[in-house]
Amino acid sequence: MNRARVLALVAAAAFAPAVLVSSPAAAAGLPQFPVASAPDKATDVEPGGDRAAILAILADKNSGEIVREAAQKALDGTPEDMRRFLDDGLHVARLTDDRLRASRLASAGGPTMKEMAREALRGSEEDLRRFLDEGQHFARLTDYRISVTRLGASGGPTMKEMAWKALRGSEEDLRRFLDEGQHFARLTDYRISVTRVGGTGGPAVKAAARKALMGTEADLRRFLDTGQYEARAKDASGVNAKAKAKAKAWAKASKNKK
Repeated sequence: MNRARVLALVAAAAFAPAVLVSSPAAAAGLPQFPVASAPDKATDVEPGGDRAAILAILADKNSGEIVREAAQKALDGTPEDMRRFLDDGLHVARLTDDRLRASRLASAGGPTMKEMAREALRGSEEDLRRFLDEGQHFARLTDYRISVTRLGASGGPTMKEMAWKALRGSEEDLRRFLDEGQHFARLTDYRISVTRVGGTGGPAVKAAARKALMGTEADLRRFLDTGQYEARAKDASGVNAKAKAKAKAWAKASKNKK
C-alpha cells in the first residue's frame, strides 16, 4: 500500500467517531442548535417544616389559648394558611395571649400585682413581656410579704411567731403560711384566749368556754366576740340573785328575832 493511501485511511479513522455521533441534521448539512435537557418533573412541595413547627407550638404547654386556636386553624387549612400563621399570625396571637394573662393577673392579684400589670398593659410590647417574664414574680412576692406582715402585726402570739418565721423564709414559705399556716395560727390563738377567759370566769363563763373549745373555729370566735360577755352577764345575774335571796333571808331572820 502506498504512502498516500495509508494517510487517507488514518484520517478517515480519526473522523469516524464524530460521524457516528453526529445528528441527522449534521448529516444533512443543516445548522445545529444546542438541545436543552428535559425539565425536571414539577413536584408539589410538601410544607413539612411548617406543619412540624405548628405541631410543636400545639405541643408546647406554654402556648396560650389564642395561639392554640390560631395554630389549629392554620393546621386545618392550606399550606398558605400555615405559612401565613408562622409569618404573622403567631406573633399577633402571642401578643393577645400576653395581654390576656396580664389582665387576669391584674384582676386576681394583690395591690402590687394590679399596679404593675396595669402599667405593663399601658406600655409597649417589650414592657408587657418583661412583666410576664420577671415583673409578675416580684409583684407576687411583694404582695405576699405585705399580707404576711399585716397578719403578724394584728394577730395573736402564735400568728406573730409564724408570720415572722415565714418572712425570713422563701416565697414558698410565705405562700404556705398564707394558704395554711395562718389558719392554724389563728385557731391556736383563739383556743389560748378562750382557755384563759374560761379559767378566770364564773360558772356560766366556764361552761360556755368548754363548749366553744369542743366546737369549730367559728364557735371560738363567737365566744370571744359575744359569748363570753353573755356568760359573764349570766354569772352576774346569778350572783345578784343569790345576794338578793341572802338579803331577803337575813331581813326575815332579823324580823323574827324581834
